[in-house]
Amino acid sequence: MRLSELIFQGVFGADRPQRLRPDGSLARLSLPPGVTARQVHDLVVACLYPTQLTDGQRRRLQMGENTKLAAVLKIGDRVYRVIRRADPASVRLQRKTSGGYDDGASSAAEVEAALQQKLGLPPLPVFLPLHLWRFDPEDVTGTSVAVGAGGDDRIPELIEQYRMAQKIEEAEDEIKELRRRIEECKEQLGKGQKVEEKLERAREKLDEIALDDLSDEDLQFLDTKDDKLYEIDTELQRLQDQEHKELDRIQNLLPQPPYRSPYLWVGLGVAIAALSTSFALHETHRLIALLSIPGWAVAAFALFRYYHNRGRANLRKVRLTSIRRRINQVREQQIEIRERVDHMLFKAGAEKEGELRARIPEAQRLQKGISKLEMKLEDVRQDPSYRRARKQLEKLQGRLETLRQRREELPELTLNSFQLERDLEELGVDTDEIDLSEDDQQGDWNFDSPFTWLRDVAEHTGQWNGTGLSDGARATWSKICGHVLSERFNALDLSAEGQLQAEALTDEQLELWQNTRTAEVQAVVSALALALHINKAAAGNSRALTSVWIAPPAEAMTSGHATKFQSVFKSAAKKSQIVICESAR
Repeated sequence: MRLSELIFQGVFGADRPQRLRPDGSLARLSLPPGVTARQVHDLVVACLYPTQLTDGQRRRLQMGENTKLAAVLKIGDRVYRVIRRADPASVRLQRKTSGGYDDGASSAAEVEAALQQKLGLPPLPVFLPLHLWRFDPEDVTGTSVAVGAGGDDRIPELIEQYRMAQKIEEAEDEIKELRRRIEECKEQLGKGQKVEEKLERAREKLDEIALDDLSDEDLQFLDTKDDKLYEIDTELQRLQDQEHKELDRIQNLLPQPPYRSPYLWVGLGVAIAALSTSFALHETHRLIALLSIPGWAVAAFALFRYYHNRGRANLRKVRLTSIRRRINQVREQQIEIRERVDHMLFKAGAEKEGELRARIPEAQRLQKGISKLEMKLEDVRQDPSYRRARKQLEKLQGRLETLRQRREELPELTLNSFQLERDLEELGVDTDEIDLSEDDQQGDWNFDSPFTWLRDVAEHTGQWNGTGLSDGARATWSKICGHVLSERFNALDLSAEGQLQAEALTDEQLELWQNTRTAEVQAVVSALALALHINKAAAGNSRALTSVWIAPPAEAMTSGHATKFQSVFKSAAKKSQIVICESAR
């Protein structure tokens, strides 16, 4: 589809009809005196996107009673014409027949919808950069008000509220309708629906009590935990009894200090007395000294007994230390078992061990029940009527989930559309002329820079592969830039965020280049727009618009770049219509 002719009167000082009719696929279109390419772009938008004119475009057009606009579109042998006056209600889409032009759609909203839905005209954020090389966000995001709204400052806000209320009510109504259809579809499933519901409840219950975080080793440990604890308690009791016995034996074996033994003092007394007597009476009673021998023996026996019993007690102490060490080891085993059980309770989300034990057989029973239900469901699925109903149900449920997500993104409804419609009508706004789809077309676009804008355009036109431009678009872009600029720009791409990437330039060099070489940046932007347009046109969709009406490249680039673009245009004209709108000098 091509824009073959543009006619205007009553704007930009044109008292008579002015016809802009490019000749051929590559044409230099001489504009009437005083008319610029930017003004031609405003005329094109006024005809093809009548509901999306911004305040700035209206001010520049200054349409009045004598305004007449027309745009002629050709799709093969078919010819369509959009005509309008200042009032959006006057917009008409006509098709040429043997008897003249027949009306196909009327009013701005209907004509714009027909152009996009039936003739394949792209959304305005795609049309501006690809077909006009326009990257001014104000042309898309500026305030757009329905004609007939007068000059009341409240109107733009009311229109936005009206659009939002319509979207919310439409989403809620569709959600209600989908729920009703889903219930009807579930009834068509018959027996299969009951089996599915039971299976779903069983799976939900299994998810609640399942012990997926516990291994088979953990479950086996839980089964043998009581026996292990019983063995540990028995062993601990035996060791504690041994400890008490050893303490008693040690207590019995530990002797009193030697100085507390009467035998020691008796023996020492006898020995000292005998020796003393023998020294005193050494002439007559010398033999009395022999009595010291039994005394010394008794004292030595007392000392021997003390040290012997102390040695035996020390041996018992060593055995007691070994018993206590073993007691500590057994207690550590007991603590490890209890800690492992507590960890299992934590992993399973259970508060008590009894709850965990009860869940094991219950989970096993549920698993068996689920297996039986799955077998029944598999038999039901062999029924063709069930498969058809199930497919339809899944489709409806998917649509319902999408609508729910969309509704969650919308704000709460404060005013209903009926009240807002009455308020707008009181202010002179014809609500039938309000484009309710405008917000959807422009809400998710990124207009921060020409590159981020074109990144979204690439995604919209199917030339974005998720992480970067498609191979065809990237190759065409790099080829154009390599020819127009230099070999440094023959390997370009866009990041996922829409930032320019050049293989031959570092990040610092690229940033410096973008800040200082605005003419070259404009050449790269234009090359990307042309590459996306060429690859889109090459897809072979006969309804796709293949016209590019642009200002002379020399107005934004250097003369050298503009000259090299001429050879690029010659190649691009094989697939599309390139029209260069030159102002009269």
